[in-house]
Amino acid sequence: MIDMHIHVVNSQLPGAKANQSRLANPAEETAVWLRREMEDAGIEQVLAMGTTAVSADDPLGVNSTLQIARHVSGVYAVGVADPARTDTDHLRRVEDELKAGKVKALKGYSGYLYYGPDSPSYTPYYELAARYGVPFIFHTGDTYSTRAKVKYAHPLLVDEAAVDHPDVRFVMAHCGNPWLIDAAEVVYKNANVWRTYPGCWWGMRLTLRKCPSGGRWRKWRRTSETRWIIRSARTGSCMGRIGRSRR
Repeated sequence: MIDMHIHVVNSQLPGAKANQSRLANPAEETAVWLRREMEDAGIEQVLAMGTTAVSADDPLGVNSTLQIARHVSGVYAVGVADPARTDTDHLRRVEDELKAGKVKALKGYSGYLYYGPDSPSYTPYYELAARYGVPFIFHTGDTYSTRAKVKYAHPLLVDEAAVDHPDVRFVMAHCGNPWLIDAAEVVYKNANVWRTYPGCWWGMRLTLRKCPSGGRWRKWRRTSETRWIIRSARTGSCMGRIGRSRR
């Protein structure tokens, strides 16, 4: 089973309310509990988000995530696309990271950052995503910060990007919740858009053993520490082995 959306480092999102004290631990300590959580939940691979604190030495904010990945098999980094950084030097460094295969996807924190998926500032990142064949994930829907502006996170804005950039595979994290119908329309209409469901039941602890319709869902556990969410083992592929949620 694959988890397409976890946080193992502090994303440093403006105004985020989550208790991320454990995420401040050394990489080795974080790796211990992450490995245990993955084993308990039957998770074989995860996509782990980076941090918005990008820099010249870390243009996609993934260095801390990659440190943890060195200790845990099956952990892959997702780089943060910063729409405020579109200068040539920064984009060259981003391309170097993609060329080296350091990330499996790019992430845009719409809402937390005041740029929607339709912002021209994302265009150079879309071009790089298409060139190197990596999906582009957007935060969509409700945020965990009172400082965020949710109009930038509406799933209909992903439609704008999907139409203008048909060679990019877009993924709407959180399914656009609470705009679930709007998100469904965007996925239905655009063959290059998927959606995932992480964080839709924040703070709960649930266990799903097997679906009575033939075991489509494997064991699932949801914790406030790792943000596990239901994953299907049989829904095709958007990112090679990194899963697909569609129609």
